[in-house]
Amino acid sequence: MLIFKNPGRLIPVGLLKGLKARLGREHQVTIVVFFLVFLFSIVIFANAWVCDDAYITFRTLDNLFHGYGLTWNIAERVQAYSHPLWMLIMAASSYFSRDFYYTSILLGAIFTLAAFLILVLKIAKSLGAGIIGACLLSSSKAFVDYSTSGLENSLTYFILSVFFLIYFLSTWNYKTLFLLTLTATLGILNRMDTALLFFFPLAGVIWQMLKNREWKIFSIVLLGLMPFLIWEMFSLVYYGFPFPNTAYAKIATGIPQADLIKQCGYYLLNSLSRDPITLLVIGLGILLPLVVKEKKTWPVVLGILVYMAYLFKIGGDFMSGRFLTAPFFCAVIMLVRLLSFSVKTGITALGMIILLAFCSPHNFDRLMNNRRYKKSLFDGHGICDERGYYYPLLGLRRVFAGQNYAAYPPHPFHLYINQGKQCRREAVPVIVHNSVGLLGYHAGPWVHIIDQYALCDPLLARLPALTGGQRIGHFKRKIPGGYMESLRTKKDCLTDRQLAVYYKKLKNITQGKIFRWARLKDIIKMNLGYYGVLIDQAYYCQPLGPRRLAEISEQDKYADFLHEGNWAYKMVQYRRAEEQWHQALNLEPDRLEARANLGIMYEKMGEYNNALQAYALTATHKKPPWNSYYQELLSNIHREAHQEHGALP
Repeated sequence: MLIFKNPGRLIPVGLLKGLKARLGREHQVTIVVFFLVFLFSIVIFANAWVCDDAYITFRTLDNLFHGYGLTWNIAERVQAYSHPLWMLIMAASSYFSRDFYYTSILLGAIFTLAAFLILVLKIAKSLGAGIIGACLLSSSKAFVDYSTSGLENSLTYFILSVFFLIYFLSTWNYKTLFLLTLTATLGILNRMDTALLFFFPLAGVIWQMLKNREWKIFSIVLLGLMPFLIWEMFSLVYYGFPFPNTAYAKIATGIPQADLIKQCGYYLLNSLSRDPITLLVIGLGILLPLVVKEKKTWPVVLGILVYMAYLFKIGGDFMSGRFLTAPFFCAVIMLVRLLSFSVKTGITALGMIILLAFCSPHNFDRLMNNRRYKKSLFDGHGICDERGYYYPLLGLRRVFAGQNYAAYPPHPFHLYINQGKQCRREAVPVIVHNSVGLLGYHAGPWVHIIDQYALCDPLLARLPALTGGQRIGHFKRKIPGGYMESLRTKKDCLTDRQLAVYYKKLKNITQGKIFRWARLKDIIKMNLGYYGVLIDQAYYCQPLGPRRLAEISEQDKYADFLHEGNWAYKMVQYRRAEEQWHQALNLEPDRLEARANLGIMYEKMGEYNNALQAYALTATHKKPPWNSYYQELLSNIHREAHQEHGALP
């Protein structure tokens, strides 16, 4: 007979004691770690997804595999990706499978789990502290969201974990310095702005070794920097520029610094409201080392502070929480290094986190991806919960369930996928668009895409952004007169003759033969700003006015109104979006995009009769697959309206 010490217990006390006696310390640790990895893996794969921006890299890799080099538009050499190391790993991993979607998710999960294990088992001061760290990582929406996504964040986690493992647990000597420099170099090669997190700890090690007059360290540091230096040499020779095209598109915008600081404040408030644990942990990671007075952690704190200041410099981002994941991971490392918890405390915290994950309405909505979660994706400052927005289209669970883009889901970006496929079928030579990831990937290599946000366009990236009404990270440019004709005819058709001279030099860099003396001279002069005076900054930063509208075609006017409406929708300015889309429809009533966007917006606002009307008009289009797609939208809107308000009249 089994005797219970407490009738309320479900497991006999004798059985628990016997089990604990049989299991040694190592086996207990193994069981706990296995359980943590199991739970964390569930969290990662339950939230796995891929974003539209990842498809910019996917198109570059697709061009590479088809023999067109590392290009976005095959006619010109432009670095449209901002993560060279992630791109190279993706290229090596997907070379044989030629599948980018599953490869990116699998790589993201592997790198995140590796970083997770290094933090829990090696960096943490105790197993209890490691469990607390695991809880913090699992409870951060931003950290979990960007563990996959097709972007480079997961590789940043892994590189940071290796760097701080060496930094905290190794004796500072020549070997350690080389490994630290090499690891930091790989981190910078993965994403350049993470240099702010690596610089101060590495500088601290160098300073300590310099006190002993160890001058050999300079040659060691130079050796560790070789991967980055080699890439920069390749970038200058192949692309003609040392930095990604995205850097030129997003940094030199001409937007006042005061506006960017204000926007970053909105970015942090957005994170605090959607994902409070991330900012709170960053704050604790900054304050705790100063209280404990552990000097070895002070350079890490300084790196986090400078990185946060950098966010104010650039205005944050449009992806909620994405740029906070790296400083958050560093802050968690600070906490698990400085605090020691018992295993019992750690397991208690783990239980509380699991309980909160399922009892908190917001977390439950996010895990289930239900309607309440989808309604709160955008705020009024251009910041979006990107995973929530793309998950219905590109979420791993949706793909496994057969609800991916091939099955016509009711998602706005399905329009862009079909538009890209249509351009591919009809061999459209040049198009202008502002959401180019999925569209560009499905359009194939022969369609030249002008990205109006300039991420992938070398000329537009060097023009100032339009003033007023810009969404952070999406800095719209004015398309120069004759630019499309120049690309279509491969002749000089630019109406701005000064800009034509500039573009001729730029074209020689991006399209000319690589090893030519004239190209080398243009590369040097362009990077030194010698040709910058040819750009009329005052003209190109002015929004489109009546005079400009009178000069462009009806099709271009339609595109302008459509893009303005899209921007207003993302800024949650629904009535302005409605006005712009109606203006577009007045010009071209038979075009699908503006009418479909109206239906999507009306559905989100709960105006189901208006949504039905917009969808019904769109569903009458006779060309497949558009009719099937909007018939699906119609059935969904009927079902949702019936659930919330009863049958529609």
